[in-house]
Amino acid sequence: MATARAYEIDTPRARRHVVFVEKRYWLLLDEMGTSEPQPIDVRFHTYGTVREDGEGRWTFATGTSALDIATPVEQPLTGSIDSPAGWIRKVSVLDLRAPAAASHAWVTVLYPRLASDPLVSPVHVERRENEIVVSVGERRISFARHADGWQIQSAR
Repeated sequence: MATARAYEIDTPRARRHVVFVEKRYWLLLDEMGTSEPQPIDVRFHTYGTVREDGEGRWTFATGTSALDIATPVEQPLTGSIDSPAGWIRKVSVLDLRAPAAASHAWVTVLYPRLASDPLVSPVHVERRENEIVVSVGERRISFARHADGWQIQSAR
């Protein structure tokens, strides 16, 4: 749990849930709560190349390896790619931004693969007041909201 001093603004809740699905990919559920509505960013860095693949998907590639970073098509995240100056060597940064809100819960899937393999299936999310269900291909991972925040409910 974050304290107000960990961020520039009052942030009573900052959690990342990580689920390793079938020893194949990682599903992240980022949960943020701020005292007033704020946009939230999550950034991923690579020394390889980054390309946008549409439908909330980006690919990091270097040599024969690739990492798909996928967000649900129903989730209102925007992505931008930048190459900031001042790093020891050229780096590419994928910045995913959620619009301003006082409470955030968003999903990101990290799917490593060979660069020659097909892209990960699109990621979908169904949101209800106290449940988030994430679908990646045939797999469904659900989270339930409890008094202490989101918790994994099932993976099938």
